Amino acid sequence: MLIERFRSCERARIPLRQDVTVLVGENNAGKSTVIDALRLLTDPLDGRRSRYFEEGDLIRWATAEANGPSLQLDVADIVPAQSGAYLEALVHQSGSTDKRLARWQVSYTPPQASSRRGSTVWVQGAGQPVSGELSARGGVRHVYLPALRDAERELASAGGDRVRMILRGLLGDNQRVDAFVERIAGQMKGVAADSDVTAVRDKINRPLGELTAGAHPQESDLGLAEPTFASIARSLRVLLGDAGTAASPLAASGLGYANTLFIATVMAELDAAAEADLTVLLVEEPEAHLHPQLQTLLLRYLRRRAHQSREKQIQDPSQPAGHIQIVVTTHSPILSAAASVEDLVVMTRWRAKPSDGWQARPLPVPELNLDSRQVQHLDRYLDATKSALLFSSRAFLMEGLSELLLLPALATRVLAPRPGAAEGEQQAAFEALERFFGTTRVIVDGVGFKVYLQVLLAPVDGVCLGRKVAAITDTDVGLDEPEPERLQALRDLRESWKSPGKLHLALAPRTLEPALWCDGNREALRQAFLRCPTSSQSRWDAVLASADPAVAFGELFVAKAKRTADETGEQAVGTAIPKPVFAQELADLLDDPAVPFTVPDYLADAIRFLCTDAAGDGQVAAR
Repeated sequence: MLIERFRSCERARIPLRQDVTVLVGENNAGKSTVIDALRLLTDPLDGRRSRYFEEGDLIRWATAEANGPSLQLDVADIVPAQSGAYLEALVHQSGSTDKRLARWQVSYTPPQASSRRGSTVWVQGAGQPVSGELSARGGVRHVYLPALRDAERELASAGGDRVRMILRGLLGDNQRVDAFVERIAGQMKGVAADSDVTAVRDKINRPLGELTAGAHPQESDLGLAEPTFASIARSLRVLLGDAGTAASPLAASGLGYANTLFIATVMAELDAAAEADLTVLLVEEPEAHLHPQLQTLLLRYLRRRAHQSREKQIQDPSQPAGHIQIVVTTHSPILSAAASVEDLVVMTRWRAKPSDGWQARPLPVPELNLDSRQVQHLDRYLDATKSALLFSSRAFLMEGLSELLLLPALATRVLAPRPGAAEGEQQAAFEALERFFGTTRVIVDGVGFKVYLQVLLAPVDGVCLGRKVAAITDTDVGLDEPEPERLQALRDLRESWKSPGKLHLALAPRTLEPALWCDGNREALRQAFLRCPTSSQSRWDAVLASADPAVAFGELFVAKAKRTADETGEQAVGTAIPKPVFAQELADLLDDPAVPFTVPDYLADAIRFLCTDAAGDGQVAAR
């Protein structure tokens, strides 16, 4: 998409990702400008346009002679079966024969001295002017969700229409709609025949009969309004509540889950009634009213739904493809961390010289020429940790960065369903993995667990913040040596506080790296080690030749360099491998499910403790 002279953008080219694009940046950096440009370039899905060009859209420091705003949209990957609908908007692409590109552009001229209204001009394809409606634009629609949505009001005023659209899409043809109305009408007649309802009718008829006995005797009856498809849909009310409990009106629910419900109804409508080849869902600040874990889960859901929409097999090319593309604006570090850096476009405030006004300029992270491994590393480092601590009903606490970087790859393996698992087991595995990504992960910078445990587990009036907490720590002693006193002190904390939360201590024999050592893991550990700086095959061979390879492997990561003497005098055998560097390399390898690897029991148990028992999240009364 190309934006020129529109609001704060002098000229900005915004690449949009196929599934999800996350626009981040400070206030007034141009995020909403991009959203408004998409609203002007495409029609709303429901046909109710609420955004038009206006005088204020002219870039603020433009001179009187400057041209007005110009917006351009490119729609890629149009397959031959869809080409007819976009024929006049197609542009030539060299080197591509099976997919095509459609382009249209709109320019706006502000009102002139002799006119009260501005004018718009549409151009499509290679620059052909369009008179009247741009036909190609009908295949690409948008749904706009503004910031600070009032879900209760939106669902109350538009809920009937939204439910009607979902229901209409599910029923399909008119014959099924008529059968549905007839079935509901029959059930409504049964209500009118209820004995208590007829008793009310008889109660009314007594005075009515007496009043009209001397004229034309009258008799009343009670019945429900004649049902139509629209009236049935309007009478349905969207309710909400915790799973397994009775749902209540939205006014009784918190704003966060009400907003989540609102987004869910939008997605259900798009799924049930696919009316366009591509629907662009424009969501401003989806973090509004959502706690950090729910923000992460929402973004994962939107990405998953966009991807799934492209996997559907379209049987009839004449029907809309029903693809979904998401564009999100956010100020939330949680959401920006939950997105891959490949999906981020950083909007920045920029000016070439002090005399210029501030301009909105995009910085698309994918255009920084990062290779795939760099992207993976950045994704892990940008994952939010302590910022979500105060929202943590479930939390991993860990000593260092290595565990933090490895844990997602390990959890994916621990929580994966067995090959050939039944549908119920697959669903349980899916929910457990989603629960992992909805769990806060916090580095405690060494072994300072107490302050974090106090925040999470110390109760106030019998309630604590953390319902389930797993603390991952090293024993720093051999298998036959006594456990350090600090570990028993951690166990005693929960009891001394009489905490209703649950604490699981995950103890590494010695440290993380030796705990990873076993015969089945040897090849993965070797490959990750050899990718690290200062590694060598000779150093690896020395580990294998040692009396205790697990211990020798752990010593590769100690802080001091080992030294030995030979014929030339004292010589460094090799400097220590940085633990986080090794963890990054190993995590890269473990992203491939075909790489054999056994997760150490103490880590697997911690993952299962937090993620596989949803019922265990509930608090119990402190005793």
